[in-house]
Amino acid sequence: TRYTKPFVINRTRMVKVRPFRKGLTETPWNFPGMDAGKTINAIFKKVDYKPARKIVGLEPGLQLDYLEGDWPDLFMNAGGSDVIPVIGRRHATGLLNPQEIKSIRKSDHAYALRYAGYLEIPKDGVYVFHAPPHLFDVTMDAGFDLRVWIDGEEWFPAPGLHGQNTWSVALKKGAHDFKVSFVDFRYKTFKSEYWLPWQEEQVWKEIPTLDISGHGIRKQALPESWLKRNRK
Repeated sequence: TRYTKPFVINRTRMVKVRPFRKGLTETPWNFPGMDAGKTINAIFKKVDYKPARKIVGLEPGLQLDYLEGDWPDLFMNAGGSDVIPVIGRRHATGLLNPQEIKSIRKSDHAYALRYAGYLEIPKDGVYVFHAPPHLFDVTMDAGFDLRVWIDGEEWFPAPGLHGQNTWSVALKKGAHDFKVSFVDFRYKTFKSEYWLPWQEEQVWKEIPTLDISGHGIRKQALPESWLKRNRK
């Protein structure tokens, strides 16, 4: 069916899209120079709102764990609780704050940060998380990996799994379990590691942000006022 206008999807469905050149009368093979592009599909899932937890005694910020090790081990296990020993732990005022990271980082080599706490949602709605664009820039290596968990559900940003590098989550007002794993394999003094054939100028050097939008909120860094942890 030719696309002519927006359409409504009210149940879980797979949608397939393929571009064709005007005047094409038959479906060619997906070879360069042909008159049609590759078929792309996406699954749109109808889900219920994730219920909020009733928790008292929360305070601003998140728990921040600092870990070190080989990058592949950190990549696979930094989101866990017991696989890699925690070297340092502190109260983080925000998420991926460059100054806090600078003060807690000890190694010149790969390290990881694990943030844990709660995300306090101001009102019911569908919220969209946006992956840092550097993860998908084919001209530059980001030098880091990022994973996000909400109420135990994991988001590992990947262009083949999430449209436009986003994650839409339906959340009820209130507190939701929240965890973020940030693995940084950029040496303080540049060194091309593992299979990466990059030069120093081809590796991004900053700390990313996790952006959010939706339900009347313009795209912005995740508000610090939403980040909570248990009072200790």
